[in-house]
Amino acid sequence: MGRPSFLFAGFAALACAACTPMTATKSTSLQAALTQYNMSLLRPPSNLYPPGAVARVQVLDAATTDSPGTIVSLGRLCPLPPMPLDSINHSRTNDLVVTYDLSADVTAKAELQKILQFNAGLNHVDKVELSLTNVTLYRPDDVQLAAAVAAIKQQGCSVSGRKQVIAVLQADASVKTTVSRGANLSVTQTQALQRLVGGQFGADFSVGSGEEMTGKGLFYGVEVAPPS
Repeated sequence: MGRPSFLFAGFAALACAACTPMTATKSTSLQAALTQYNMSLLRPPSNLYPPGAVARVQVLDAATTDSPGTIVSLGRLCPLPPMPLDSINHSRTNDLVVTYDLSADVTAKAELQKILQFNAGLNHVDKVELSLTNVTLYRPDDVQLAAAVAAIKQQGCSVSGRKQVIAVLQADASVKTTVSRGANLSVTQTQALQRLVGGQFGADFSVGSGEEMTGKGLFYGVEVAPPS
């Protein structure tokens, strides 16, 4: 039997983008900022796990009273038949600016270590500024989610022990890593450190961008639930 991708056709997308101008919300914690959408921070950011997909979830950092928000990693994906993002209910939301001032805030360094999953070199970093633009929430309805699970099972992939991605936050990213002047790093070492930090946010150097790195159309936040 063919893939039931036709089940996903015809779902009207919610109005978004150009309706109203978006302002930027400022925060000192990406984890905390995502909780307003009931989402976990996906590490690393990726477009491999679209809404409706089913995968194993590893919690890298659970939310606590001292550390709001959760960081997760996804793996062992069950491939999903085509479900174009435009066919999913979606809406634009505020752009987000997150500043980790490591020189002045010890909690900023602690959260950044959890996100990056490394410590080497962070002592040489003064500040990391992350800007998420074109921020869009994608949230399939119950019919779409059920159809996705049925299609996955039809392909023979077991959903046991896996969870379904029921919503994502997609954005373009700009990452600026400011290295301490007192670090005495060479230009090559500085760029390597900036590349290491920015890469963990799905960004890469743009031509002529200097210390700024950019990433396009990646999922930075996910909401998951056991497939029904």
